Amino acid sequence: CAVEKDQRARVARCSKEVCAEIVGVFLEEEIFHCAKETLQELQCFCKYLQRLAWLRQKTTHQMKVQHFYQQLLRDAVWTPLDLPSLVAENIPVQQEKVFWKLLLVLPAYEEFPLEDPSRILADWLQAKFTIGKNVKDTASVADGQLQNLALHTSLHVQGDQAVCVNVCVKVAHGILSPPELEDIETRKELFGTSGLILLLPPRVRSEDIAEEDVYWLSALLQLKRLLQGKPFHPLIPLVVFVPSHGGGEAIEKEAEEGLMLPDLISANLISDYIVVEMPDSVNDLQGTGKLTDAVQWLIAQCPSSLQLCCQTLTQYIEDGLDREFSQHFYQDRKERREAGLPSQDPSAIIELYNSVVQFLAEVATSEELRDLSWPATEFVEPGGSKALPHLQWNTPRHLAWLKKAVLSFQIPQMDLPPLGAPWRPVYSMILQYLSQTASSPQTQAILQSQIENLLSKVYARWRGRMRPSSEEDGPSVEEIPWDSILALCINHRLRDWKPPRLPVAP
Repeated sequence: CAVEKDQRARVARCSKEVCAEIVGVFLEEEIFHCAKETLQELQCFCKYLQRLAWLRQKTTHQMKVQHFYQQLLRDAVWTPLDLPSLVAENIPVQQEKVFWKLLLVLPAYEEFPLEDPSRILADWLQAKFTIGKNVKDTASVADGQLQNLALHTSLHVQGDQAVCVNVCVKVAHGILSPPELEDIETRKELFGTSGLILLLPPRVRSEDIAEEDVYWLSALLQLKRLLQGKPFHPLIPLVVFVPSHGGGEAIEKEAEEGLMLPDLISANLISDYIVVEMPDSVNDLQGTGKLTDAVQWLIAQCPSSLQLCCQTLTQYIEDGLDREFSQHFYQDRKERREAGLPSQDPSAIIELYNSVVQFLAEVATSEELRDLSWPATEFVEPGGSKALPHLQWNTPRHLAWLKKAVLSFQIPQMDLPPLGAPWRPVYSMILQYLSQTASSPQTQAILQSQIENLLSKVYARWRGRMRPSSEEDGPSVEEIPWDSILALCINHRLRDWKPPRLPVAP
């Protein structure tokens, strides 16, 4: 029994030790696997956290990029066009001074709420043509009135030539009433207009023909009144912007027919036109691209500069007389003296001179000048300048004054005395003629002194070759230098001229 108990005790003790050892080994393996799995999970979790942080940074970066891109895009969309550069680069004929004036015609503001797409499109167009102003300043313009969006002068270099570019943009809202149109004509606000842009209001498709007719007739009335508010020459090009509704080529045809654009060309109201479908959303640069193309087309179609220049009246007369009278007069006098012929008949000289003055008066006051849309009112200086005349230059009243002023340069008629006329009566007749040429006794004394000096030389030459027994009292009519006398009279008239009183202050 004692042996069995001892044996059982030993077996139990051995089993306990073996079990403890086996459990220890098992636990070590389990702990190792658990630790390994936990470590792997921690590694994966760390990788996930890193990827999550990278994705968060990437998303944040993309959001910032998108935000700044949208901000830059919005700024670019609403940034005004560089009109002076566009004009300098696209004007057909390069000159030292270029004047380009645009009239922007928009629908009446009262028809649309502030957030309406059509109102936004109209505001956007104003912003694109605004130079040096806040766009909000133009939003309160009353319908029917004109306001300057841009009035800018800058110097540009094209090739090897410096070009002074003068740009003006005016805007009109709604249909002008007859009193408003008359006021605009009186102030000559549309003088010098180079091109016109018309933005049509949004069009609601309707099966009612009457509503369709009202839409197009209202737009045509708005356009025609503005075209009739300016002189008819030169003709200007037209761009029609139509808010987009996916019509494609049909839009152009509808606008041509609705606004009767070919008829406007036939009626000599416009020179040419294009119809442009404009997206009603201005959130991208598509509209800016179309607008830039349209403006470049307008500038390229700009009416050619009028062959007119500004001169003082005396400069105009002197240049015209030199070209049309003096060259012929002095050439004839030279040929006559070389041929030993007497002076030209004074009546013929006076007739030629007065005819040239009459011609210059007709040119300077031609009725065609009354229909010229020039100069651009906004760049005119009080009293005019070398580049641009005053605003009254082609009014009927001023042209009548100008004709009277030019004709006042004419000189009185004088017939050649009979060939055998005595010297003293002829001498007295010449002095009498001088009194009709000079404007005052003071200036008459100067001219008379010049003529007397000339005639005294003629008399001295005659006296030197005549015999004492001669019964003649002086040189014959043929010996008198009528051409020289009249040359002195004409030069004196040019220097002594006093202009008639102006009808109105320019």
